[in-house]
Amino acid sequence: MADYKQMYAKLFNKVTDVIEELQEVQRQAENMYIESYEPEIVLFNKGNDTADSSCDKQKRKSPPFKSVGFTSGNRQKHK
Repeated sequence: MADYKQMYAKLFNKVTDVIEELQEVQRQAENMYIESYEPEIVLFNKGNDTADSSCDKQKRKSPPFKSVGFTSGNRQKHK
């Protein structure tokens, strides 16, 4: 007959080890995120290609992004 107590103990110990390992990796990833570079976020006026007054226009290298999405006029209904 199988020794269920030994089987359970082995499984429990391995699962506990894996959970602790995952928690450690999660802590490391969170620390990497906390220490990472925070990009500057620039908001643009809706419908206008000019930058917000707080934006330094000379630092901007690419044109501003235009809003793309569905409006009530071009939304397609899915069945």
